[in-house]
Amino acid sequence: MEKGASQKAEQPSQKQQQQQKQQQEGRTSSPVQARTPTTTPMSPAQPSGEHERRDPTAPMTPEEVAASAPTMTSALLAFTIELHQKLREVGGSRNVLFSPFLAAGALIALFHGARGRAARHLARLLHLDESDAPRAVAYFARCHDQLFASWPNHHRQGFNATHDLALIRDRNLNMLAAYIASLSPWCRTEPDFFESDMGSAVIRMDLWIRALTAFAFREYTVFEFPPTMGREPVLLVSIAVLFVKGRWRHRFEPGTGDFHETPTRMRSVRVMRRRGKFRIGDCGDLDAMVLEIPYQDPSKTMVVFLPSMERLATFEHSLTPAKLLRCLANLQEREVEVTMPVLRLKRHTEMARIVSMLSAPEVFKSRGQLGGMSDDKSLFVSTLTHVTVFHANTRGGKPQVPLTSEPPSTTRPTPATTRATPEPVRFTVDRPFMFLVMNKDPDAVLVLGSVKRVSSRKTKVPPIN
Repeated sequence: MEKGASQKAEQPSQKQQQQQKQQQEGRTSSPVQARTPTTTPMSPAQPSGEHERRDPTAPMTPEEVAASAPTMTSALLAFTIELHQKLREVGGSRNVLFSPFLAAGALIALFHGARGRAARHLARLLHLDESDAPRAVAYFARCHDQLFASWPNHHRQGFNATHDLALIRDRNLNMLAAYIASLSPWCRTEPDFFESDMGSAVIRMDLWIRALTAFAFREYTVFEFPPTMGREPVLLVSIAVLFVKGRWRHRFEPGTGDFHETPTRMRSVRVMRRRGKFRIGDCGDLDAMVLEIPYQDPSKTMVVFLPSMERLATFEHSLTPAKLLRCLANLQEREVEVTMPVLRLKRHTEMARIVSMLSAPEVFKSRGQLGGMSDDKSLFVSTLTHVTVFHANTRGGKPQVPLTSEPPSTTRPTPATTRATPEPVRFTVDRPFMFLVMNKDPDAVLVLGSVKRVSSRKTKVPPIN
């Protein structure tokens, strides 16, 4: 009896057994799964350091990718504004046009393969931690899959997007299989004959970009190597291409109007007009109005920022992620009479120079910084070609029923029925402006444009951008 009692006393109680089991599970669980995200959506990225303890070779779970979305979205928005401000600084009086989403994708691909100073500088440029590369790759793959259902042409509810994101390497360069596999869902990695026949390789890539953009570039070569490449072996080039056009939720009416490039320089342009319900707001201290134009695809919108005359440069220089989000938060549905130019914009940008200015020159100059891509210690990126084409015209769904088209009433007028219809807010884009083409769920900026020139309605030559 006493022996049985002593054995019972030595056995742990049921509560103690549960506590021991929880402690064992806590020691074996992933630190990423165990933590609770504290970052609010679109808030500035806060490096926590916790994910640094994660095994970098282990694939991220869908739950981990979803948990990283607020931090990644915030980081890429900050990157978008910083890149735009540098492009405007370099571009002068020309139009600025690029795809923030694909520009980030091209740099994330390089970030994933970079080491040393290059990795640190690319992380800083993307507003991420140096250890964030696997997380960025997984997040971008998820967003890309949701944004582009097919390659290279994506069509959904009247929204057309033709795109390509590629790393083209010399056929003699051996890339690491693990690196290629990690990018395969969203970035092509293909060989070409750079060393043996560079001229033919340039022609092939130039024709491919022209085809993707519906041959919008007719008057000059789109793809070419910098002059200094003749003294260096070309082993790796990055290409990002996006051509976007879409149908509005409600179609516009065509017309003509004036566009003031400066207070003293004006040209007659084709415009589109529509009166109806729009979300419109004020950007407060940025001295600009903002209007949202929905596409037929409910996840896509165009957001137009219209500063006062000669205030576009000030608006762009003062813009921050927080101020941009406040502008969007101020949008309210009103009766608006919209007039804006028909747009046929295009821009070819060599991003290598821009990225070098933004503190990541090692990727394009120094050797031995891309050890995550290849064992070749002489590897560096020769070019970072970025091509964007954007069209906006009058096409769309059935127009809203005008307020004046209601049948006359047969009842006696009353004070309520005789009251005058309130005048609509007028939003007339007749001066330089900025716009975004945005996607909701996932949050992404597909196109950013800063327009100072619009093609004349009388000319038939390609527009000057």
